[in-house]
Amino acid sequence: DVKKVQSNREGMKMEETKMNYLKERDGDLFSNADLKRLIVPLLIEQLLAIAVGMADSIMVSSVGEAAVSSVSLIDTIFILLINMFTAIATGGAVVCGQYIGKKRPHKACEAADQLLLVTTALSVVIMAAVYLLKPFILHVVFGNITAEVERNCNIYLMIVAASIPFLAVYNGCAAIFRAQGDSKTPMKISIVMNLINISGNALLVYALKFGVDGVAIPTLLSRMYAAVAAFVLVHNKRYPVRCSYPVKLKPDFHMLKKTPWHRHSERPREQYVPARQNYGLKYDHTVRNSVDRGKCGVQHDCCLPDTARYGDRKCSADRKRTVRGSGRL
Repeated sequence: DVKKVQSNREGMKMEETKMNYLKERDGDLFSNADLKRLIVPLLIEQLLAIAVGMADSIMVSSVGEAAVSSVSLIDTIFILLINMFTAIATGGAVVCGQYIGKKRPHKACEAADQLLLVTTALSVVIMAAVYLLKPFILHVVFGNITAEVERNCNIYLMIVAASIPFLAVYNGCAAIFRAQGDSKTPMKISIVMNLINISGNALLVYALKFGVDGVAIPTLLSRMYAAVAAFVLVHNKRYPVRCSYPVKLKPDFHMLKKTPWHRHSERPREQYVPARQNYGLKYDHTVRNSVDRGKCGVQHDCCLPDTARYGDRKCSADRKRTVRGSGRL
């Protein structure tokens, strides 16, 4: 009994703290300042992730038109891969966020491990497919291109395709940071990545007079840096959600099934019946009416449980809002 009383008091204190938090923000869970701190670095980081290929196309223009065309063609493939890895990592971050909301950080850490494992394994498969399908990409996907453009595409693709696993690792780690509300760390890593790429391009293309490989090598090195830096930081103990060390290489198929749709499908189904049929239910059924709250989401004294028998009724707190007359079995 004493434990129940203490738990009830703690629950009331948490509810009171939550209500005070919402009152300070006029009922919003996040203030405008919180959203700006999260969204602005996220937008900058996404622009910088695509800016690597743009910098290659601009700085290789001194080599010739064929070099610019080849870099631009290959860059379209990598923009698609960046968006794909970002979407996959966001799905894993949703699972991490669910465990964070449940106050289960150890399960969120396990979800982060599985996220990196799956994205890395998928990226290795994609990299192998790109190397195997290189003739198909150059001759079928790109169509009729000149021999010089084809030669430059071959050089650029052979070097830059090795950065696909590093792209996947970076996007997975960035999603883990964003799940904890930290979008500044991926932005800082992206800034350094672009500085490495631009300085390397200037050194190899302008100073050492390299060709297409002069922009491909710095791109590979910059993405390697981004993946290593993010991978090291995501193991830092100052983060509540971090990857385990040593790295777990065993897939957890039960964890991989924890998608929002799978979790929703596991919920027990509830039978909804019309309001006027609630009156004739047998006594061995437990009726749980859903009309004890108005559409405004606030519980009122006028919203009694038996209002489901009489259809829609006006809520005394707000005459413009009505109470839905439906019940549950």
